[in-house]
Parts: sequence; structure tokens; C-alpha cells
Amino acid sequence: RMTKSPWVECYTRTWRGYAFASAFVLLGAAVVLPIWMLWVLWGQRHRALDKDFSTRYGAMYLRYRPGFYWWELVSFFSRALIGLAPALPVSETIVVSISSQIAAAVFVLLAFLWPFLRTTHTVVELLSFGTVYILLGAAAVVRTSSSAKEQE
Repeated sequence: RMTKSPWVECYTRTWRGYAFASAFVLLGAAVVLPIWMLWVLWGQRHRALDKDFSTRYGAMYLRYRPGFYWWELVSFFSRALIGLAPALPVSETIVVSISSQIAAAVFVLLAFLWPFLRTTHTVVELLSFGTVYILLGAAAVVRTSSSAKEQE
């Protein structure tokens, strides 16, 4: 139950404490979960078509073309990095730049590799990362134009 206001001013001591705790939990999930996924998928790749294995772990790889079982890790890491970028102790401009470069890189990889079995899944992923890239680009333009107006 919340007893205080949920609003905390950014970059204060309180905010840094929350940011550190959140980053610790998110980083733990962003490191432990993918390592486990890699261990299962890479270590057992010879069992990919085994009925028992695919029943248990198939949700992680069956929607991808053969040989692209690792795409789930790329997708997970890219989303985690974009989500964690605002916690970096750098300027907002650099955060937007890093996030947009990640989104653009994944978009290009999707367009060239086409990792999903169904075209619809690849198109939805392309739209997802394309939208993130466009929104981050728009944020950079708005931020730049507002900074320019403040300097006048």
C-alpha cells in the first residue's frame, strides 16, 4: 500500500536509490534469464525436434525458422537495453541516441534475416522496432528544438 506520493524528483538521492534498486532487479532479469535461455537452447539444440523437449521449451523457439532459435535472445536483450538506457548516468540526448541505434540495428537485422516462420510475426516485429525508432527520433527532434529555443 502506498502511503506517500509516487512522484519523486529525478536525479535526487531518493531517485538514485530507486533507480539503483530497479536497475539491479532489471539487470538481474536481463542477465540471468537470457543465460538460462541460452544454456537450454544451445545446450539442447540437438533435441529441438524432440516431442518432450519442444513441449517443455518450444515457446522459446518454435515460432522461428530453423537455425534462428537464438533470435529470442536478440529480441530480449534489445528490449532490455532500450528499457535500461534511461538509467545510464549520461545525458538524455545520449540515451535517445543509444536507444534509437539499438532499435535501428534490430530493425535492419529483422529485415535481412526474416527469422520468424510466419511473415506476420516478422512484420509485427518490424513495426514494433520501427515505431520505437520513429518515436525516439521524434523525441530527439523535439528535445533539440526545445533546447535551441531555450538558448535564444
